[in-house]
Amino acid sequence: NIAVYTGSESANAYAGGIVGYAKQSDFIHCGNENGVISGASDSAQNDALVGGIVGELENDGIIRQSYNTSKIYGQASVSGAYTGGIVGKTTSNSNTLSSIRDCYNQGQIYHSGSWLETANVGGIIGFSSSTLNRCYNSGIVYANTNTVSTANLGGIAGSGISSSSVSNS
Repeated sequence: NIAVYTGSESANAYAGGIVGYAKQSDFIHCGNENGVISGASDSAQNDALVGGIVGELENDGIIRQSYNTSKIYGQASVSGAYTGGIVGKTTSNSNTLSSIRDCYNQGQIYHSGSWLETANVGGIIGFSSSTLNRCYNSGIVYANTNTVSTANLGGIAGSGISSSSVSNS
């Protein structure tokens, strides 16, 4: 079980079944089973990034032939939350997107938040700057938000940039 909480003046909350934050990294044949991964942020400037394998994958990484069966919980009160069965969020600083292939999630994905936060919650990825291919999710994807919150939920991806793609999933 992994849990991270950052208060109102702290940095981003990164939580992942394998690693919380990774840059230009590859994850192949990874698995996370039967635990609880939890990340929460109360900061107005910082986010909660929670994934079954990786919390945030930056700059053209690869996640391939990996799976999650753990419960994933993300929470944000004022900022953004990125919660996914495999990865919370991918970002790219170039024209090459990260790649997520041949992955699955069977764990429950749950987000709770309040006030001005934005939730991006997906069975595979919360927010995508990636190409997703041959992935599936059979876990429940759920968000509970209050006040003026925005929630983007999806069985595969919660939301993403326009150049991201999902195929054969």
